[in-house]
Amino acid sequence: MWVEPKEGLNCSDDSIANHIIDALQTHIAVSLTVRVVNKGIIGSLKSTALSCSNGVKIPQLIDISHPKEYI
Repeated sequence: MWVEPKEGLNCSDDSIANHIIDALQTHIAVSLTVRVVNKGIIGSLKSTALSCSNGVKIPQLIDISHPKEYI
């Protein structure tokens, strides 16, 4: 799972990843590998892929403003 830190978030990449991993392990049987990437990388990859395809095989991106609502 690739995640981008929200602007203005003052946490290390490791603490973000660890928080997500802890939450996932509580709710799913198999824990995903979590990688925090630089702001804009996911959007850039999506734009590049959509420029040469219809996007059917591109994983959907989820923007969760309040993740605790889903846990």
